[in-house]
Amino acid sequence: MKKIIPAVLAKDLDEFNQKVNKAALFFDEIQIDIIEDAFANNETVELVNIPSLPAGKDYQMHLMVTDPVDYLYHCKRLGAKTVIFHNEIEKDTSEIIEKIREQGLAIFLAIAHESGLETFEKYIQLVDGILLMGVESGFTGQQFKPKVLEKLKDLREKYPDIVIEIDGGVKRENIKELFDAGANILVVNSLFFKAEDMAAVVKELNSFVV
Repeated sequence: MKKIIPAVLAKDLDEFNQKVNKAALFFDEIQIDIIEDAFANNETVELVNIPSLPAGKDYQMHLMVTDPVDYLYHCKRLGAKTVIFHNEIEKDTSEIIEKIREQGLAIFLAIAHESGLETFEKYIQLVDGILLMGVESGFTGQQFKPKVLEKLKDLREKYPDIVIEIDGGVKRENIKELFDAGANILVVNSLFFKAEDMAAVVKELNSFVV
């Protein structure tokens, strides 16, 4: 399974609505980035302030927050399919996984670019996928960290059946390399949202997953 999905990161509700509606025109699955200042020195629109999402799409909620459990009600309310949270927060990862499971949501565990396999291997069998951050969390337009490619290769070799998602630093130049190294899902932001011709970019992205 290979696919490329967009990540919607927006400061306020107006920007959010513009971006999510554009994304919904071209993609069946969309990642929603929710960031707390305490987590990444950046802030996005608050989940509680989003009234609804375009219907008929699969949504990942990427919670860059200090306590993901506080957000589960609104993830369910908005019809999310998957919740992504970060292993590095100061909460019990196993307890959070259990709480998300109770809500009937799929779980991806996000891993900071500097974290090694040993920091999260014990959770792999408890989640539906692993998201490897290719950059520092919380900001778009960064360059992909080369060492993450090696971590991706190591993870795929050790766990051939796990779903692996890469978020951050995904560009035309490294899409094929990331898929070849074992990624299943690649997340794009600037590549799509800053495009002058979004339809042309989506056609190009689709050429990588046929």
